[in-house]
Amino acid sequence: MKSLFRAYAIYQTGTTDQQEIVDLIERETGIYLEEDSDVEYGNYWGSPPPRVHGIRIDVIDNVLYDDDNDSYSPRYPGSSMDTVLVDIGVEDINNPVFRFLLSRPDIFQPAETVSIFTDIEGKSVEVWEGYPPIPTEYLD
Repeated sequence: MKSLFRAYAIYQTGTTDQQEIVDLIERETGIYLEEDSDVEYGNYWGSPPPRVHGIRIDVIDNVLYDDDNDSYSPRYPGSSMDTVLVDIGVEDINNPVFRFLLSRPDIFQPAETVSIFTDIEGKSVEVWEGYPPIPTEYLD
């Protein structure tokens, strides 16, 4: 039996339009995220939406506001504040949405390393961490 690999990644997009990113993902994959409340906008630290399609996805701005100093800074300092981030977790690495994000590095660039997990003796274990491309042994 082939192992089931889960994955987690955060991508920067180069656009500031959250809806444009969700529309692109839905159009290209045929999975309608908003219809089933799979997508969360804006509040990165809010509770994650349900995993109706085996996916959890937040589409957020790369901006943090500091009340004490009345200033803004990027969530990910290596990325522009003029970008939308896509924070994604999937139950199966072969999920069409995750694979679409991997297939379009011109739009979706990792903001940090991608992490791949599997279960070993009932425990979640990280088996790979790095930047794409992902080694073929984890993909079908």
